Amino acid sequence: MTDEREHFDGDLGVLIDLAERRGVTEEDLDDHVIDASSLDASAAYNAGVSPVVLDHVSRADAFAALHGDAEQAASAANNEGVDGQVAFLLERLGSGETRRLLLSLGS
Repeated sequence: MTDEREHFDGDLGVLIDLAERRGVTEEDLDDHVIDASSLDASAAYNAGVSPVVLDHVSRADAFAALHGDAEQAASAANNEGVDGQVAFLLERLGSGETRRLLLSLGS
């Protein structure tokens, strides 16, 4: 786990530097963070993950709860500035996809 965490931290620093060099702003990343969080929630829902394990919870309620949690997570990441947004995207999209996204934004 330590090697994985060190790799993540190393990628994070490189990606934050890339965002800074390209002039990527919080506003550039806001919608991408929301989209990544929504996709994550949809994947969890489709895999059968439910935030509440009760027989009387409808599928619609489970879907809404997962997406509500995702919206809160995205909002928190968006409130942490570019560094927090890049960390959030790295965690959900991986290094390569986050790098491609950052290269497509900014100058």
